[in-house]
Amino acid sequence: MKTSALVLLFAIACGKSEPANEGKRMPAPPPAKREIPADVNITVVVDGQARPAITRDVLVATPPDWEDKDQRKAWRVSRLAGVEEALDRSFAITGTTNNITIEFPAKSAANTLVVALALSQRGTMVVELVDPADPFPRFHGEGGRLGRSPESEPRVAGVTKIEARKRAP
Repeated sequence: MKTSALVLLFAIACGKSEPANEGKRMPAPPPAKREIPADVNITVVVDGQARPAITRDVLVATPPDWEDKDQRKAWRVSRLAGVEEALDRSFAITGTTNNITIEFPAKSAANTLVVALALSQRGTMVVELVDPADPFPRFHGEGGRLGRSPESEPRVAGVTKIEARKRAP
């Protein structure tokens, strides 16, 4: 009787299996097909004036400035906001769950990086600085970085607002 109860106890205890990545430090693979999220709704303000919001429909109708075979896409924020990239202009990008705002220069005399709204490999929309000559560098999505961003430049995920404004001198 004790043996039967012990076998039954082991069978019940072993019957629960957790999902493959639960409790492990292994990242889940990216989705097979990346699509622009249906709930994208980014408020756009230019010099204090509201402009039409950036939605999934707008992004689908606007050809990306950069696209690759891995379904990654990126649009210049200046083009989506309808403003010129100029040295005296900046983009204040609000996002994340904490509503953090980061200001990016629209154009820089020091480098060629441009502000872009990108569809990440995980299917999320992020604003980041990209090099027009290499918008999707090789290190993206490689290595087991466990959520640590390999970029040295700031990026904003969960974008809710883009404000184009004159840069303070």
